[in-house]
Amino acid sequence: MKFEPAAVESLTGGVNDTGLSWYLMREVLERFFPLFEKRRESYYKLQKLDPYYRVFFGPGDSVDITGDMSRTEAIFVSFEPGGAEKLRRYLAQTEYECDVAMREFLYRDNRTVYEFLNRRVKIEGARLNVFSFLDRFVRKYFTDRRARQILQYAMVFLGSSPSNAPALYSIVSHVDLNLGVWFLRGGMGELEGGVVRLVREMDVNIKLGEEVKHIEVERGKVASVVTEKGNYPCDAALINADYAHAELELLEAPYRSYPATYWKNGCLRLPCSLSIWDYGRSSHLWHITISISVIRGKHILTQYSASRHGQRTPPATSAAPRLMIPPSRRKTLMKFATPAQKRFIDHFEKLTGESIRGAVSVCRIYSQRDYSRDYNAYRGTALGIAHTLFQTAAFRPAGKSKKVSNLYFSGQYTHPGIGVPMKFISSEVTAAKMTEELL
Repeated sequence: MKFEPAAVESLTGGVNDTGLSWYLMREVLERFFPLFEKRRESYYKLQKLDPYYRVFFGPGDSVDITGDMSRTEAIFVSFEPGGAEKLRRYLAQTEYECDVAMREFLYRDNRTVYEFLNRRVKIEGARLNVFSFLDRFVRKYFTDRRARQILQYAMVFLGSSPSNAPALYSIVSHVDLNLGVWFLRGGMGELEGGVVRLVREMDVNIKLGEEVKHIEVERGKVASVVTEKGNYPCDAALINADYAHAELELLEAPYRSYPATYWKNGCLRLPCSLSIWDYGRSSHLWHITISISVIRGKHILTQYSASRHGQRTPPATSAAPRLMIPPSRRKTLMKFATPAQKRFIDHFEKLTGESIRGAVSVCRIYSQRDYSRDYNAYRGTALGIAHTLFQTAAFRPAGKSKKVSNLYFSGQYTHPGIGVPMKFISSEVTAAKMTEELL
């Protein structure tokens, strides 16, 4: 077995998918392209997965989640009496919450608590479950551990756990089970490539291979963006890089919206990062497997891999067995890489009943140090800041600088938060504010 560092390629080349290649909240991207009088289909193709994914609770104990709701209801009936009716009521609630969130929260720049707590929230706050936690909310419907895990596993993508994530994030179940799971033909790099083509068609000049070193501010306004290769005067600047990096490394102290103590003294709750172990590629492996284990009765450890399980409509590209694990120093990871990867493959084969050992030719390890090096990620976090109650909506870092009048932010730190759809919404919210204030 050969170990290599994971590579991140430039915009001009292909992008190696290093995460879970799911395409969720399709409606967000279907809304994005028409903003430019374009159609998404002109830039990349989608394929609905069938099944969406397979969940393993242990060897010989697995279920397939599909777009057939009757089959999903039957699964929940097998977990506990009345499971189908409970699931219908739960998903009806999450659909209501998602509808309200899309209209009232996600596309609005609620910069104060008072804006966030608008009339709708004040009147229907209890029904929206704004101030309760997800685990407690799910337990009102289901007692079986497996049912709860299926409805809560996605919190790992929000950098939270079911015990501290707001119950409003149960909308992920609606996105997952009601709206469906899609695959972007060619991998997530096709999405990036499609957006690059779109903006270049609009004569946007993309500069590659020029790391930004400094934001030059004069009289309270951005005057220019300084890179390692040049100085670019500008009328306004939008930063979608790591927020903490921009504040602490690119701006001088008087122009920072948040003092260094905001980032360094525990004012923010950072999620647990992760290390990605990418096990080569093989033409006979595809799709998603989720393995859920309970640790000390509290935490959910999720392992993701691309594999063939029951996939009737396989994606056009092959994918790699992949493991996401809690972080560790890269030196420690590499020291224990050989025994650790052997244990993982043993566990995967025992869990799934499939042999992948002969298909694995290389293991690429992507760790906290890589996130810091490639993305300037603060403290090596892969997910920005966690989606806890007091880091949601108006409580997240602002989309506009508090000290520099023509400096704006978007991305995973700002509202609405983590994930590809959320970043597109963040950009749309910030673009609207820039249009209002600058044009």
